[in-house]
Amino acid sequence: MQRVLTGHPGPSLIAVAREAELPVPRRSDISGFDPRIGQDCVKLIESSGGVGFDCYDLETGLVSPSPGFCQLYGLDSTEARPLDYFQSFVHPADRHTGQFGETLIRTGARLTRELRIVRADGIVRWLSFKGEVVLGQDLSPDHVLGIWMDVTDLRSAAELLDQSRKRFQTLAQACGAVTWTASENGVQLSLDLEGWCALSGQPRDAAAGGGWIEIIHPQDRIRLRETWLQSCATGNNLDIDVRLIQTGASDLWLKMRAKAVRNAEGRIVEWLGVLLPRPFPAGADARSCASTSGGRQYRLTSEQVRAARGLLGWSGQDLARASKVSISTIRRIEEQTGPLQIRHKLHFDIRQAFEKAGIEFTFGPDVHPGVRPR
Repeated sequence: MQRVLTGHPGPSLIAVAREAELPVPRRSDISGFDPRIGQDCVKLIESSGGVGFDCYDLETGLVSPSPGFCQLYGLDSTEARPLDYFQSFVHPADRHTGQFGETLIRTGARLTRELRIVRADGIVRWLSFKGEVVLGQDLSPDHVLGIWMDVTDLRSAAELLDQSRKRFQTLAQACGAVTWTASENGVQLSLDLEGWCALSGQPRDAAAGGGWIEIIHPQDRIRLRETWLQSCATGNNLDIDVRLIQTGASDLWLKMRAKAVRNAEGRIVEWLGVLLPRPFPAGADARSCASTSGGRQYRLTSEQVRAARGLLGWSGQDLARASKVSISTIRRIEEQTGPLQIRHKLHFDIRQAFEKAGIEFTFGPDVHPGVRPR
């Protein structure tokens, strides 16, 4: 019958070498080591809670648990019991990861596992284990020593952090933003490559490894670097507009924002940032009035013009006065639907008038054009 182990690794490489008829190193002589030190260390470690040890005898098939191990499992007795008894505590969903055949004892692999157990009182806990095979006098596997740690709280904290990251990512995607993070000293840690490639049209391979910065306009790249270094030195937010170099189309404008994340002591631990499509910031020249994303051009729509007027409380005459575009042209474009069918110069003047008044227009692939206060 095959002996099954729960959460324990195979033997050291000594046993493997022996089976392969290779020179086998002898175990170190520890005959002078005081056994009380080992016992006292176990008691000291287990007194902190959440830690336990066990010893699995490969000859008898019995597992001898320590007091700390019994506390983890919710047991009252440190009596040695068959391995199957302790396997019965493993959560059904994790039994496929918690059992190892005897052949794995002879691989020399050092295994670690995290699995759930259902304690004797019905409480579910996450445990992490590390084990080591101890050889007998004949250098064959004799018993397995294991250390078990309760990692339930660590798992819960990791899940909360992951949920927080996913919420942040989902919210950013809903706003058409590309997220990125940096270390406390400003070194980039991550970038939403999928979102970036969809926004910029840059191939994934070219964008990876910091390559995304290469398609930022050279002049803006210098300005971005200086502004970013200043933010890292002062802890102030980053807020800057930059252009991406687009082939065969007008440059795509982006707004880069970042805010420092601080710990309880106020020290910066990381930076969270977003890249927002900003096709035509105020002050740009008229050649950039048609914004782009991935090579696709965007123009203001009649719906955006009407919505922007409504946000500002402007009449058609107010817009005509601010943009220096005739009232007849304003009326004509508001009677249309979809992208404005007017000359670039008129498009530029209307958009600049709105942006000077505090309006921001949003665009993105497969997203309806939007309007919002800046």
